[in-house]
Amino acid sequence: MSLYRNLIKSLPFASGIIRKYKVYKKQNVRKQMMEKREQQVAEELKRAALWIERHKEKSQILYTSKPLVSMIVLNRNGTEHLNILLKSLLEKTFYDNYELIVVDNASTDGSIEFLESFVGKINLHIIRNNENMSFSKANNLAVREASGEYLLFLNNDTEVTDGWLDELLFIAMEKEKAGAIGARLLYPEIPVGSTNQKKSYCIQHYGIGFRKVKRNGVDFVQPYNMENGSDKLCKDFEAVREMAVTAAVLLVSRQIFEEVGGYDEGYNYGYEDVDLCLKIHYAGYQNYLAPAVVVFHYEFGTQNKDDQKEVEERRLHNMYVYQGKWQNYLQRKILREGKEAPLDKQKLDICIAELRDLEMDTDNADTGGLKDYKYALHLKDLLEEEGYSVEIRPYAKWSNDTTSLSVLVIRGDRPYYPKVDPQQKNILILRSDKEESLLTDEAKRFDKVFVESNYNIADLLETIKESD
Repeated sequence: MSLYRNLIKSLPFASGIIRKYKVYKKQNVRKQMMEKREQQVAEELKRAALWIERHKEKSQILYTSKPLVSMIVLNRNGTEHLNILLKSLLEKTFYDNYELIVVDNASTDGSIEFLESFVGKINLHIIRNNENMSFSKANNLAVREASGEYLLFLNNDTEVTDGWLDELLFIAMEKEKAGAIGARLLYPEIPVGSTNQKKSYCIQHYGIGFRKVKRNGVDFVQPYNMENGSDKLCKDFEAVREMAVTAAVLLVSRQIFEEVGGYDEGYNYGYEDVDLCLKIHYAGYQNYLAPAVVVFHYEFGTQNKDDQKEVEERRLHNMYVYQGKWQNYLQRKILREGKEAPLDKQKLDICIAELRDLEMDTDNADTGGLKDYKYALHLKDLLEEEGYSVEIRPYAKWSNDTTSLSVLVIRGDRPYYPKVDPQQKNILILRSDKEESLLTDEAKRFDKVFVESNYNIADLLETIKESD
């Protein structure tokens, strides 16, 4: 047999035949693998659709209130992508009280004319820009034009599936203090030779995690798409709490979006969605991923056409903006224990009820207010070690608009009247040099009272965790 094989190899045309056979074999293996993955995804879509249908039967709040959703899509020379997206919006079955706002950033490929052909088929509004406006500016512009109670930011290179919008809205309306809601994104079949060609029908996004890397020789907390490239199937469709989700598909109430100031226009096509989610999280809301919402993301598309030098300059700019805002916060809260997965700790506020201003004479160490401030700093360090986000507010700068779930009050010489909110836990910390007997009535306003001389940090943490 080996003699026959060697004889074949010795023939002049043999190497070409063998090469073609190897290519054929490789293509055949890839085809079989694609067919298997495609079948698995089809079965998973059926299970997800059943989950959503059962959810519809249990929850009627969406269909009785019928909130308007403003879908916002940015586009620049993306006619091919828009064709896939708009067809899926017309062909799939999902919650139908929505308007579609497409912001076109000076396209030259006939995108406007293509979009106009859908007017009358979809509740479509087109915003025509004369420049390639940044992601943040263009989305903020669209929000100002939008009429919806909910905003849904959607990439132009996506393809939706049955029930996708219903499930996003269920989570937004049913979960307590729900913030941004994201979808499970999958790659479609990716053409050979494209970026990510080996990831066909694999996960593109399952929430955004954070990990510590080196950039330009310094530590950098990098956001990344969790489970990217994984072909594992989803076993549980319950909503998952995440610190951030991608704006390729991101639903948020207009009230929350405006409360946190919308998209930061200091970025230019990079980190905007992460920044928005971190602001929402920091404000005390919970962001979620909806595993039952499957959207295909053709991510191997338009970005590859950009000039490489321009892309690199943009990435560096965005990295510095993001790093300046969030590096210290993320290092303390997420990576302190060496974990790459986000720790979803709540925000805390410490009010010093005596201190009028933090800009005081720090040389006067005997001042009561300064003692309270130093004690607050000590508490802040201990709580941040546990992963909490802590802000110290002096009495003069205190306001009842805090969104923290727990407020620690260090009692000074004046009484403090906590915000009346069943969702907020108010904890009084009584310094040992204060008159405890004077606080009998005041203490009734608080959920828990600690006296500095006879409590430990473990008791305080346990009380805070009860409101998680």
